[in-house]
Amino acid sequence: MNKALNTVIYVVCSTIVLTVATLAVFFALTIPFLLISTGFLSEYRFFFLVFFFIVALLGGIFIYNAVLKLVIKKYDIEKYLLQRKQKPKNQNDSGAR
Repeated sequence: MNKALNTVIYVVCSTIVLTVATLAVFFALTIPFLLISTGFLSEYRFFFLVFFFIVALLGGIFIYNAVLKLVIKKYDIEKYLLQRKQKPKNQNDSGAR
């Protein structure tokens, strides 16, 4: 396989991992809360669910970063992927005016 295909596979897999990690954190927080708060706090459920959603996004990102660092360190995948393009230097800043 070439580096372009490897990069596409990496992006798709990393998106799936990030989505699964975020959903896992969200459901791990939400399900116990909904089971515990059946009678009380019913008017505040929406605010707790929004809070859990934000925490799940942040938790998913932290889990994703940990998994990514582990995979990069263990398999050295950077050599199999395309290099990021460098930003082109601005031609107007050459000093000639």
